[in-house]
Amino acid sequence: MAKKFDLSGLRKQPLKKKTASTKKDDYIVEAIHQAEEEVVAPPPPVVKKVAKRPAPRPKVVYQEVIPEKQPVKRVTLDLPLELHTKLKIYAVTNQTTIRKFVIELLEEVLE
Repeated sequence: MAKKFDLSGLRKQPLKKKTASTKKDDYIVEAIHQAEEEVVAPPPPVVKKVAKRPAPRPKVVYQEVIPEKQPVKRVTLDLPLELHTKLKIYAVTNQTTIRKFVIELLEEVLE
């Protein structure tokens, strides 16, 4: 069976009469809604100037001629600092590498 509810205690409440303070509140709410309805133009887009990057420098690549399939052995050598600096300067001024220079020098001396 369905339950029966007593609704006799529920009555419509009388509407409150608008007082001066509620009229003022209504005016404020209405002003807020009018301000929201006004169409505001969007701000103009910001244009950022991007500085152009200079063209990258071409990379200098030194190609070493290494015979194919030739076994290699790594050699570690301690050099005095001054000698190493001179060797490095020589290699740069002659556009070669220390490795290539040492290999050519050893081949020349040992042949």
